[in-house]
Amino acid sequence: MNYSFIDFQRISKALTTSSEALRNEMQTDEMQSAELQEAENNLRQALSFGLSTPK
Repeated sequence: MNYSFIDFQRISKALTTSSEALRNEMQTDEMQSAELQEAENNLRQALSFGLSTPK
């Protein structure tokens, strides 16, 4: 079996950098900023869960 290493730290850093770039590039209103923050939080939460196989 082949196993892949998922670098969650790198994914998180890329997400943060991308979110900051979007905020700086776009003229976002409050609602768009809130939606972007919610999406970032949801993805961070999803990435915080470890991957495991059922026993």
